Parts: sequence; C-alpha cells; structure tokens
Amino acid sequence: MKMKLIGMLGFTGLIAQFTLAQTPNLHPKVDLRLGITSDEGTNGLAVAYNPSKNLYYTVYAGNALFTMEVHKSTGESIKVMPIGGDLRGLWYNESKARLEGILYGNAGTCSFELDGNGFPSTISTTSFDYGMGAQDVAVYNKGKVYFADYSGVTSFKQDKGKGKLSKHVDIANYTTINFGGFIHTGVAGYEFGFFDYEENRLLLVNAKTNRITAKVIIDVEDAVESLENFRISYCNNRLFIYDGSNREWIGYKIF
Repeated sequence: MKMKLIGMLGFTGLIAQFTLAQTPNLHPKVDLRLGITSDEGTNGLAVAYNPSKNLYYTVYAGNALFTMEVHKSTGESIKVMPIGGDLRGLWYNESKARLEGILYGNAGTCSFELDGNGFPSTISTTSFDYGMGAQDVAVYNKGKVYFADYSGVTSFKQDKGKGKLSKHVDIANYTTINFGGFIHTGVAGYEFGFFDYEENRLLLVNAKTNRITAKVIIDVEDAVESLENFRISYCNNRLFIYDGSNREWIGYKIF
C-alpha cells in the first residue's frame, strides 16, 4: 500500500509539474481555418469549442438574424442557423454541456442547449445582466464571467451581480488594445490576453500579479483588417483572428 501511495503521489506531482510548466508559443503559425458560408455580418465576435464533440461554433455581433455556424475540427462548416440574439460573448460551458453568452446592451444572458450531434437549439434568454457597458464583450472560465477595459478586468461569479475589479498596471501603458477581443486562456500565469492591434501581438497577463508575462507575436495576414474591436477570440488553446475579406476565422495555436 505504501509503495502504491508513493507511486500515486509521484504521478500526481508529474501532472502538476507539467501543468505549471505550460508556456506559450511566442511566434505561433496558422494551424486552423474556420470558413464561414453565410454572407451576412462583418464583426466576427467569438469562437467557442466543444471538446466532447470536437466542434467549433462561430458567431457575429450586430444582429439577431446573423448566423451561428458549427464547424468540424478541420474547419468545414456543417450547420448554419440564425443566432436569435445580438450577442456580446459566446462560450462553451463544460459543466452544463451547452453554449452560453450575453446580449448587447445589458439585455440579458443566453444559452443554447445542444442535441446529440452537438448542434445548438434555438436561443434561450433571461433578463439577468452584469451591468456592464452596452458593447462590452464577456468571456468565461470555470464559473466566472470576465470583462476588461483600461481600468482593469472585472470578474463575476456566473449569474451573480457583484463584480471584483482587478487592475492591470502593465496594460495601462498600451494605448492600442482591442478590449472587444479580450480573452481568458485558463493557463496559470498567462490567464488574461489583450490584443495590441498596432503591433499585432497578444499580451498575456498573470491574473495574480497583474503583470505581462509573455508577448506573443502574431503574423497577421495581409487581407486581415480592422482589428481595433471585436474579431479576436480564443478557445482550445488557439487565438482566433477574424478575416473579414475571406470570411474565415484564422487559428494560431498559442499553447
């Protein structure tokens, strides 16, 4: 029994060491493209990933009639449906096995139940809101919802009204940050991501120290424009940048 316990502790230690040692690729290359088949919408809002079905979901901001598309892991679009709401955030909640998000203008929160194929049902909305700016974009990680601006990152326990502000001193030194493309990586020491659209780089910030811990250089393709707001997303270890000219999300594997 003692030898088994020592072995288990050693294995657990190796897992912890691997997790703590996870560091970003500072110059990632394109490894995935999610092609959009619909022809409506210009502000790509978010990409979400369903690990149980190995599917991606893409949406636009700006109109409830714009479409959500479901993509295979190869990038191919396999289902198109109206979103049903003007979203300002979309993510996959693993604990509830569904898609969730928030609506423009503090109009509420929303969810999409998924069928056996991983395809979304019609949108379900509630009146609960976080009281943030009308255009603020939300991201999610492990039961918390996050918003960001130059004052810092405000986090909420999901569906709870009282937020906690965490100031980010380093980010205050940058004036070309796309806060509509703020991300949460879920990786310890590199939790928050801010896209600097002037230098085409992702600034990763430690959520505890509020300091920049990595600067990831992104080779933005020539056709990609207008990255000042929206058009940046993150899921499944990848930063996604929306290319409005070719109507596709371009994925760079960061971790």
